[in-house]
Amino acid sequence: MAQSTYCRACSQHFVIGTVAASDQTENEAEEPGLWEKLAGLFRDNTPRSVACFDCGARQEVVRTATSCSCKTCGSYIDLQDFKIVNGFSRTIQTAGSILITPKGDLNSAKAVCGAADLRGPMRGNLICTGEVAVKFKGRITGALESDTLHILKKSLTEFVRPVRAREVRIEGEMSGRILASGTVYIAKSGRMSGAIFARGINIERGGVFQGELNIGEPQVEQPSQLPQPKAPKSNQPNQPKLPKPPDRNDRNDRNDPQSQLGLGLT
Repeated sequence: MAQSTYCRACSQHFVIGTVAASDQTENEAEEPGLWEKLAGLFRDNTPRSVACFDCGARQEVVRTATSCSCKTCGSYIDLQDFKIVNGFSRTIQTAGSILITPKGDLNSAKAVCGAADLRGPMRGNLICTGEVAVKFKGRITGALESDTLHILKKSLTEFVRPVRAREVRIEGEMSGRILASGTVYIAKSGRMSGAIFARGINIERGGVFQGELNIGEPQVEQPSQLPQPKAPKSNQPNQPKLPKPPDRNDRNDRNDPQSQLGLGLT
């Protein structure tokens, strides 16, 4: 049974609910309890920034929202959070967060989110427009691309595939291959072994790096899958196309009466 749909007239998204008329009327709506009122006072209602998956434009929405529309292109943006507690292989596209618990296993062909917390195995393809925090001991065989990658303390993670990010912060232990368009930071408690391709690296006193280091242009094996902002359209009017000048052979044929009659010289 469908849980949500779109209006065919105005394209507005709404959730389908079934409430019997005798169960509750408009005047008999339940008042929130004392605990709900207190929880509402301490709830974090500060806005958060989300990116549109179609045009890449960013906008701010309240944290309690579950969906919104892009102010630039009008596309629908899902804001729901996902908690993976067992094997999960469905496609995800949300500007919310994804939490992989220690007993969870993300095996989706494509999972797009605004933030992610990896505490369990990941064998699918994860694309994050925000920060990915990793606190996991073991191998991650899936593909990971994010704006920021944060390897937390007490982590002992091996990435089988290259990791792509703008910025990488390592406070635990990590091994693999990093392709960073920005800077890689290794804290005093961090250890990194493998290969780093980045524009810069910052290692605190006590931090350890062993492997191949390339500073400059990061090695690009495939184009980024993160949503990119579209270039604004130019306001300049289109210049009229000038007619192509006739070819010299065409001008000679026009002046030749035999060519105009379709007669050839023998």
